[in-house]
Amino acid sequence: MDRQSVLGYSVASMTVIRSKNGKKAGVLKDGKYTSFRKESVHLFRKLDAWGIDYDILYSLPEQCSVQVVSSESGKTYKTTKEEFVTKGTVYHFKQGTIDHNVQVFLPLAYWKVTEKKELEIEHYIIQDPYKGERTVEIKGAEQRKRLFREYPYAKKI
Repeated sequence: MDRQSVLGYSVASMTVIRSKNGKKAGVLKDGKYTSFRKESVHLFRKLDAWGIDYDILYSLPEQCSVQVVSSESGKTYKTTKEEFVTKGTVYHFKQGTIDHNVQVFLPLAYWKVTEKKELEIEHYIIQDPYKGERTVEIKGAEQRKRLFREYPYAKKI
């Protein structure tokens, strides 16, 4: 598979990366490939390793950093493409008619792991048309985005 068919569409400076079967595998932005995965499903227990589709890995830029963010634990696992290429193990899994493509697995010993940061609590005053002025408490950027979509004139206190 060539680089152009692996790299999906581009949104601003971010490129969505898709596997052969069209599933979103991750995003490439500013020389960093990021994939969001569940440890309970995607961590290869036999090697205690994260895997990346072979075609995707070899389509990434040479000096690319690679990170996997666990949607379960919140941990972020970081390494480089070079580490994957030099120390990874190649496997090809098939379950009946399901082909999981050729993948490269890198044991956790080669990853730098960072724990999930506790989100800082922020307080805002909003004007609710039904409840009047009130204070709300939010955590993180996602909640902040939602707040400002619904209450564009919210004020941080």
